[in-house]
Amino acid sequence: MTPIKDDLAVLSAKLSANARVNLYDKNYLPQLKWTCPLLVLITIISLSFLSFSGALNQSQLIIYGLISLMLLLFIHMIIGRSRIAAIKGDAIILKGIDKKSTVTLIRSVKTAGSYHLFGVHVTRLKYTLDHQKKSSLVFGIPSGMKTSLGQLIQHAKKCEKNKRQIISRVL
Repeated sequence: MTPIKDDLAVLSAKLSANARVNLYDKNYLPQLKWTCPLLVLITIISLSFLSFSGALNQSQLIIYGLISLMLLLFIHMIIGRSRIAAIKGDAIILKGIDKKSTVTLIRSVKTAGSYHLFGVHVTRLKYTLDHQKKSSLVFGIPSGMKTSLGQLIQHAKKCEKNKRQIISRVL
C-alpha cells in the first residue's frame, strides 16, 4: 500500500473505534501567539532607528509606517483564525490561541485546502457553525502521517457519510 492509503486506513480504523484523532504533529499556536507583538516591537524599533539616523525623511517614514501597519493587521488576522484540530467520531474540534474550543460536525466542513507556508503545512477550513459561514487556518499535519489534512478531512467526511447510510439501512 502507498503511504496515503495507509494513513487513510489508520484514520478509518480510529474513526470506527470512536477514538480521538489529533490532526497536528506540533502545536504552532504558542509561537504564533508571540509573533504579532514581536513584529510590532521590531517594526517600531527599526522605523525609529531609521528616522533618527536620518535615513528616512518624514514622508518616507509615514509611508513605511502605513505599509508596516497593514502587514501587521494582516498577520493579526491570520493569527486570529489559527487553530489546531482533532476529530472525534463525527465531530471536528478546533482549538484557537485563546484556548477556546469550537466543535462542529465533519459534514459541515465545505472545503479543506492544504498548502505549505514557510515549511509549515497550513489547511484552510471553510465550515458552517450555527448557520454562519466560518473560516479557520489549521497548522501542521497529523503525527506520523504523510497525507495532507485536507485529504484526511475529506476522507473522514466520506467515512461519516457511509456510517450514516449503514445506520439508516439498519433502521
